[in-house]
Amino acid sequence: MGLRVLGGIVEVRAPVRISQRRVREFVQAKGSWVVDKLIEHRERPKISPFGYGESVPYLGRKAAITIEPGPVEAVAVSLHDEDCNVFVEEPDLIYLGRWHFHVTAPLGIEGDSLRESVREALVAWYRAQATEVIQQAVDECKPLVAPRAKPVVRISNARAQWGSCSSDGVLRFSWRCLMLDPYEIEYIAVHELAHLKVRNHSKAFWRVVTKAMPSALDIRRGITRASRTLPR
Repeated sequence: MGLRVLGGIVEVRAPVRISQRRVREFVQAKGSWVVDKLIEHRERPKISPFGYGESVPYLGRKAAITIEPGPVEAVAVSLHDEDCNVFVEEPDLIYLGRWHFHVTAPLGIEGDSLRESVREALVAWYRAQATEVIQQAVDECKPLVAPRAKPVVRISNARAQWGSCSSDGVLRFSWRCLMLDPYEIEYIAVHELAHLKVRNHSKAFWRVVTKAMPSALDIRRGITRASRTLPR
């Protein structure tokens, strides 16, 4: 087995036949060295949340970013949802990660150019996923809010708003919604669908929202808290 610490991730490379228990024991045996390296990373100024070893949320769960050079013309991104020997740094915890973004970058790209290329590729990946995920949320919530409506869903790059509803019935959602939990995405869908019936944020509007989703106000507060720490 091999062990390395890069950008805040403790990465273990081991044959498939090696059990998770043996992997954990191997990492624990190197505990002091691992902690020293993680402290070095934490104290180093961060330029971007889209570099190697950083983690970004997807559907409410953190996914570590690993980057490897390869024979590709453009940066390629794939999400792996499987048990893997990647340990992600938390403020006071190192845990065995499951989701991680595997990024393959063209040979020769380094430094700030690599970070920006990775960021652009990840944003494009999020946008592509958002089209399907958010459309599904709107379709599932629409019967509860505006069953006769035929809204058009579009994905935006908005930073200050999770979503918006135009006068012609177009619902726009930021791709950043995919960093939230699924039930929070559903709340945003309900919120924008409610604007098809009530344009403002009056008591009538909130009655529509809470009728469709009784826990809406609690979820809204949770989104507000989460938005303070999400990558932009």
